[in-house]
Amino acid sequence: MGDPGVLPLLVLVDVQYGFVTATTRHIPALIREHLDEFRGSYSTVVATQFLNPVGSNFERLISWTRFRDDSDTAIHKEILPFVDEVVPKTTYGAVAQLKATAERVGTSTVYLCGIDTDVC
Repeated sequence: MGDPGVLPLLVLVDVQYGFVTATTRHIPALIREHLDEFRGSYSTVVATQFLNPVGSNFERLISWTRFRDDSDTAIHKEILPFVDEVVPKTTYGAVAQLKATAERVGTSTVYLCGIDTDVC
C-alpha cells in the first residue's frame, strides 16, 4: 500500500449541521475554500457522518437523542459537492472504515480536517 504517486485521502470529519455552532460556523466555508483551491489534489474526499440510532450508548447512558434526522446529520452544503464518499459512524471514530478506504484507493497518506476532530 502507498504508491508515492498516489494522491492522499482527505477526510472531512463531522461537517454536519448538528455540529455547526456559533464557534464552528466558519469551518464549512473554510473547508470549501480549501477544496476549491486544491481541487484534484486528493484521490478521494471522504466525509464522516455521525448518526445516533435509537438505543445507542449515547441514549442509554446520557439520554442524548440528537443526530437522528437530517437537521443534525446532513453533510453541510458547503462541502457536499466535493464529497466522493460518506462514511457513516455511530461511535466517536471511524478508523476501520477509513483504513479500508485508504487501502482501496491505494494511499497511505490521510489528511484530516473538520469539526470535533479531537474526538474522532
